[in-house]
Amino acid sequence: MAEWYRTVTPFMEQNRLLADHAQPVNLLVHGSMHDVEGQFETAEHYYVAALMQGPDTPAPYDALLNLYGNLLTQPEPFRAKEEIMGRMQDLEDLAAQRRLLVHAGSDTLDA
Repeated sequence: MAEWYRTVTPFMEQNRLLADHAQPVNLLVHGSMHDVEGQFETAEHYYVAALMQGPDTPAPYDALLNLYGNLLTQPEPFRAKEEIMGRMQDLEDLAAQRRLLVHAGSDTLDA
């Protein structure tokens, strides 16, 4: 599994109910870009927590992809373009894996 996913797993373990109380990720996307790093990390936490709550999470997924797209248009992105594109692919793979597990009757995500 991708390195970034392993880094947010402890956060998920401590905050299982985060998705129940989380503000919509699109608020982060359309908010200020002054704290880009903070928005990036928070959006990932919300996205992964939402994945743990249900099989289909198009709104957080689309919003996070939108955030990555916004970062790619910044004059000096705080992350390399290749890394952002890699994270987008990781999320696509993670979402596909989650859907397969749910359809197979499993309620867990393998790390």
